[in-house]
Amino acid sequence: MIGMTRLYSLTAILLLSASCSLRIPGEPETVTLRLEAAMEETGSRAGVQEDGTVLWQTGDKIAVLLDNDSVAALTLESGAGSNIATFSGEIPAARSFAGKAGYPWWDGAWSGLEGELVLTLPASVPWPGNDYIPAVMKASSASDALSFRHEGAILEFTVKDMPDCVSSFRFSTSGGAVMGRNDFSYTFTPSAGHRVFRVPVVAGTLPAYTLSLLDVSGGEVVSKRKSKSTSVQRCDYRCLTPLSVKASGKIRLLYYNVLNGMERDAGNGYEHFAAWVRSLAPDVLMLAEAGDLDDVAPLWGHAYAAKISLDNYPLVVTSSHSLPCLQRISNPGTVCHGALHVRMDDRYDIVALHLRPTLDDNQSGKLDPEEYAKYGALRKTELSYILSRTLDNSAYASVKNWIFCGDFNAYSPQEKTAVSPYNGLPAYTYSEPTASVCYEVYPLIADKLKDVIWYKHAGAFKPSMYHSRSRLDYFFVSDGLYSRVAAADVVLGGFPGNYNSSDVNPSDHMPLLMDLTTYSFKVLDGTCTLSDWDEEALFDEE
Repeated sequence: MIGMTRLYSLTAILLLSASCSLRIPGEPETVTLRLEAAMEETGSRAGVQEDGTVLWQTGDKIAVLLDNDSVAALTLESGAGSNIATFSGEIPAARSFAGKAGYPWWDGAWSGLEGELVLTLPASVPWPGNDYIPAVMKASSASDALSFRHEGAILEFTVKDMPDCVSSFRFSTSGGAVMGRNDFSYTFTPSAGHRVFRVPVVAGTLPAYTLSLLDVSGGEVVSKRKSKSTSVQRCDYRCLTPLSVKASGKIRLLYYNVLNGMERDAGNGYEHFAAWVRSLAPDVLMLAEAGDLDDVAPLWGHAYAAKISLDNYPLVVTSSHSLPCLQRISNPGTVCHGALHVRMDDRYDIVALHLRPTLDDNQSGKLDPEEYAKYGALRKTELSYILSRTLDNSAYASVKNWIFCGDFNAYSPQEKTAVSPYNGLPAYTYSEPTASVCYEVYPLIADKLKDVIWYKHAGAFKPSMYHSRSRLDYFFVSDGLYSRVAAADVVLGGFPGNYNSSDVNPSDHMPLLMDLTTYSFKVLDGTCTLSDWDEEALFDEE
């Protein structure tokens, strides 16, 4: 029922308005099955109203079993707001009611098996509103009446201050405790505010469980675990202490093509470079053309490092967090400098890459369109291969939080007419028409993930190369993760912009910086809506 609780014994008096028999030619193909259901309130101490009254509501549906093990839905016809209501619906004329019913109705959840009504709880259902209580019940015939029996218990969770990047709530446990499942989710349109979620569970010992809030991609935004088991009885209604979601910090990622292992600061023992990294305090640092900088990561406080070195332009990822390297991606003839696939905090899959450069015919700076097209085609093949090993790889189908970064050596087609914010000149463009293939590299990934800097700056052109009007370096993230990007930009000034107090830049590339907001649960003061519901702390500890 939408808006009202039905947790305890219910008695339904069923009146069949049409009896089903063999169909005679010319008779209707369907007949109306109408059942009157009266709810027994004796012993009920839980309900939407303070006195525990349980009432049928508009939109309520029940599942009924037919004599061929098929299932039909009956919808409340009259009696909304009272404890007696009439349900009706169309069934095939050749079928009859088999004397068994269930609640609540979820499309496809109920099925018939050898004369029994079987519930397979959906993995996910649309959140129907704060007042909805999914009291799972079944009824069997006894003479001319059905008696509904509540199958388990209900847990209620109130979440306030919901960030607008969240689109689903998931309850996870083990042992089939969620009516035969180990997890159950509500989905909803992301928006700020608060919601009340009610989860039907099997009576008995409820194992340790985890609450998670997920984004539109299914990526985890915040979660919390109750580590101790809980005992619940049939018909229990456990109202848990309300929660709030708060922004608790950020994860900072810094990408930089440092030019030949930061050769311009090597003579200083990388002192200037390390001090600059420390000042930005990234959690993860991704470096292209990194040389042996993985060996000096402790200079900027990073204890973890991963590296791939296929030529003189290695890729390195360092971090202050544990950073298992899942893949070092190489393939002779296809991949040039390689790619690194690492995982941070068991939540973020990061792919750092450096695609092959474009060469001109005589290194004179004169651009050869055919040469650009040739290397553009090679980059397409290279990026396609890296994507096949990561984002498009079925082995990583469960990964929701993807972050790609690197020097793609490719321009974005949407920047052909973009204007630079610092000198009023148009973005650099490949020569047409033979170089048009170069613009086909970017869409291979931009059609799957968000170009963070482009969207965060409303399409303003942000070049990543010094002394040119080009953008070769990018951050791409999955759609859900993009909603948690607090800031992203090209880094100007500081060490890269004023190297060693001179006009010499330490690299021909500019660094990219991105901050992701992190969230945590906070247990609030407050009690349940109804004073006579059971209440307990949500977690064992903060």
